[in-house]
Amino acid sequence: FAEWNEREENRYYRYDYYRDNCSTRVRDAIDRVIGGRIRAPWPEHAAAAGGFPASDPLPAPDATEAVALLRRCERPVIIAGLQALERRAAASLRDLAARWNCPVLVTYKAKGVIPDDDPHAVGPFIGGAAEDATLRTADVILLFGADPVEFPPQPWHYAAPVVEATTHAVARPYLAPAATLVGDLSATAA
Repeated sequence: FAEWNEREENRYYRYDYYRDNCSTRVRDAIDRVIGGRIRAPWPEHAAAAGGFPASDPLPAPDATEAVALLRRCERPVIIAGLQALERRAAASLRDLAARWNCPVLVTYKAKGVIPDDDPHAVGPFIGGAAEDATLRTADVILLFGADPVEFPPQPWHYAAPVVEATTHAVARPYLAPAATLVGDLSATAA
């Protein structure tokens, strides 16, 4: 891998936070050597056979509350995260921001999901003073594909209800969303 990586044609590449970076390149090299077992889907029968302990799934969220909050909001703010980097999700995010004519903050892992010169892009979400005024004016905050790892380990300071749109349900130690939508982000934003 090191020799391949050192070749002139492989030295420079378009860095992608999610799909192509120094960590994913090492993972992909190891995956090639071991026959694709890292990226292979976990067999359905493996947990039943004792290969991997099955965990209790989080309960499926009810979309009713999320829909009600989003329909009556007048000053939504979107915080876009890592999951929004998927091409269709990113396009849906930009369409949603335009439809709602609302500000979009991006986590450090979602940089580029909305162009900096987009009129709805207001900057990064870093859990600090820079975005404080924007979030305090919101009547709903939509976490669009934001992963818990993207948030600083500090208390949530905003009174507006939070609606979470995510590809998979996860526990959030810093806040309890008022409602959660789990599934394909591009379909959720539609």
